Amino acid sequence: MNFRHCSARPKTPPLSLTHDDYAAFAAIYDPATALWLDPMRRHVVQILTQAKAKSVLDVCCGTGRFVRMLVDAGMTVSGLDISPSMLSQAQRTCGARATLSLQDATCMAFSSHTFDAAVIAMALHEKTAPVRQRILTEMIRIITPGGMLVLVDYGPHAHVSIDGVFVGLVERLAGKTHYANFKEFMHTGALDGLSHIRTLTPLHREQFTRAIFEVRCYQC
Repeated sequence: MNFRHCSARPKTPPLSLTHDDYAAFAAIYDPATALWLDPMRRHVVQILTQAKAKSVLDVCCGTGRFVRMLVDAGMTVSGLDISPSMLSQAQRTCGARATLSLQDATCMAFSSHTFDAAVIAMALHEKTAPVRQRILTEMIRIITPGGMLVLVDYGPHAHVSIDGVFVGLVERLAGKTHYANFKEFMHTGALDGLSHIRTLTPLHREQFTRAIFEVRCYQC
């Protein structure tokens, strides 16, 4: 593997980097999800291009598919993930075109105000509430003043239709802990329930797939 293993800053206890919860899904993640996630990724690329963002961090970058889209649009992109299996896929996807690192997103090894924008796509719903808060705190810290925070995840109405039943089944298949965190995320309002973003300036909001998914952008 050619990605870097970055030491976390000692401000909060890091999550475990030894157990890979995503090893079983890394190879099939893109084939299984691209149909639904790629339209949102392309939408975010367009937004960041229009905002003239030059340096972008993809938090919980997974297989690197989003990283590659951002690089293809001419941005300088870094990606981090806690899963070695996902990062191995990302290395194959991106090669040397992006900087990939094995990190805990709750205590990132980046200086403050490093990136013009930071994105996190379809990862917050699988975390516990305290972990979500710590990730968002770190994302806001590493974004330059006036830069953009981009969130892609389930909207607050994702579970109220027949499509929501399908979403619930998919999340249940991801495992007991994952599903418990998903249920808590939806119960507390999904993206509406993230208290850390309430002090930020909203810039953009777009719904996808009959309001199951949302893209939200904020100025830091």
